[in-house]
Amino acid sequence: MGAYSIFKCTHCGTAQSCPKPSLKELADFYDSFLFRTSIENKPFVYKSAELLFSRLGLPANENKQMLDVGGGGGFYAKAFEDMKYGESTYVDLDPRACESAMKLGIKNIINADAGKYDFPISYDFIMCRHLIEHLINPNLFIMKLIHLLSPNGQLLLICPNGESLEYLAYPKSLLGRLLKIYKSNSWG
Repeated sequence: MGAYSIFKCTHCGTAQSCPKPSLKELADFYDSFLFRTSIENKPFVYKSAELLFSRLGLPANENKQMLDVGGGGGFYAKAFEDMKYGESTYVDLDPRACESAMKLGIKNIINADAGKYDFPISYDFIMCRHLIEHLINPNLFIMKLIHLLSPNGQLLLICPNGESLEYLAYPKSLLGRLLKIYKSNSWG
């Protein structure tokens, strides 16, 4: 991806490549890069999930339906269930991520492209974390998620922030990630 530059917002720290890469270029770039997680991160993510769900005002013990789109290791979906918010459905394109979610004990796992999958139900809470920035047409994808919401449902889109302390929870992959990003820039 040497023909691309990464631009970072000086206000929020969010980064974006320019121009947008093709689907093939994205697949090549993210080969063996999509899934990096460890059970060691579970306490950190559970604490993050507890704060997040609380700030969103999600009521516990109401048997809500959650859709975790591009859920990585599955910790947020599992935390949703363990904290008694309801039942989660986990969907991810990466089969290794789905295997990890299965090991956590998540029952509803879909190994598919969420943009192409026909979901049979609506959801009270949809979480899409660190995913939309990778899509060629995020607007179309967001509209699909909105249509999957139940009445009064909540959609949470989280984009990565290069200055986030969250990256400290993944020290083993942080250096490799930074090097890959650095080399993909025009100065690398």
